[in-house]
Amino acid sequence: TPVPSVYSYENYPLEGFSSAFDVADYDSAEQVFDIWSTIDVVDENGDQKLIHYMNTMKARFKHDREGSLAKIQAWRVARPNSVAAAFTEAWFWIAYAEHLHGWKAPDADTVGLIRQFLANAAKILSKTKTLTGKHVLRQLFQMKMAVNEERGEKAVMIAFENAVRTQPKYPYLYIEAVQYLAKSDVPGRWRKINEIADRLDKSISATSPGAYADLLDHATDFASNRLLDPFTTGLASWPRTRDSWKALINRYPTAYNLNRFASRACQARDKEAFETALGRIGRRAAPGAWPSNLTPELCRRRFLKEI
Repeated sequence: TPVPSVYSYENYPLEGFSSAFDVADYDSAEQVFDIWSTIDVVDENGDQKLIHYMNTMKARFKHDREGSLAKIQAWRVARPNSVAAAFTEAWFWIAYAEHLHGWKAPDADTVGLIRQFLANAAKILSKTKTLTGKHVLRQLFQMKMAVNEERGEKAVMIAFENAVRTQPKYPYLYIEAVQYLAKSDVPGRWRKINEIADRLDKSISATSPGAYADLLDHATDFASNRLLDPFTTGLASWPRTRDSWKALINRYPTAYNLNRFASRACQARDKEAFETALGRIGRRAAPGAWPSNLTPELCRRRFLKEI
């Protein structure tokens, strides 16, 4: 049964993994983790379900740090060869570092604590390399550690290249890279974002239509200057993005995806695409799909003069 997207305003907790984790049902937790680690296991919106695991556990860590760590450590003791347990402990430290880092460059004290947490994660990944070496989370975690440790663009891009060399078809490795690049106003960043979008599109467009639009959607959400629209300024191709959205919606016609498409069409000042998406949305509003500087009401006013 498809689960709601992690980016949806509904954002329900994972009943499978988190419930098993809470009651120390290690067999079930590991089974869910193994199934969701497969690249073609996606939710109703086309997102890899492994990302649900990461986001749900990150929220859990934030609200019960000590209790979560105690449960993870008990799991590691009981199942020392569990891939899921090893990654969950590493993710505990990386997620906490990511939370501390936030959107802006952290101060020296914060960087010191972040590096301490990431050292804990690195130690776990090093000791479990024979178990976790080929898993996509190992590659994604290496990228996240480079980002949150403030190692700089060169180190992040090296981690990205290493990741896609091992896992060339996993979208979230590419998404992690463009989210990092989009946060900076350094000239040329959008050229690099477009190059990465091209690589992803060439790698998986046949099996994952709409990946190009989804990646640019994430990049736009993370853009340092949210008033700088990449589509009307020519930083990214709206016609190509629009066609990719249509392919995505053709395969995953959910309210969330239709609302995302409508918001980007409005942002790109594409009245025809907005009206098409709006007609299919009907009453199926998904507020969480809209960026902070756009609302359905604003776009109706812009194009339809309803308000």
